[in-house]
Amino acid sequence: MKSEKQKKVVLITGCSSGFGLLSLIHLAQRGYEVIATMRNLDKRVALDEALERHKLSPQFDSSL
Repeated sequence: MKSEKQKKVVLITGCSSGFGLLSLIHLAQRGYEVIATMRNLDKRVALDEALERHKLSPQFDSSL
């Protein structure tokens, strides 16, 4: 028997702009844990700004 609700997790590739970024914001606002990837880390500033506008607090790991 489950006593607590499990958090849903989704993986999004290409989240630095466009549909990937919109999906990230949409799902994160609805309580999903989003694992998001991007190839070009130079675009991370734009991603940070978009997440800040939507009051989302990301945790980044760019070690890979």
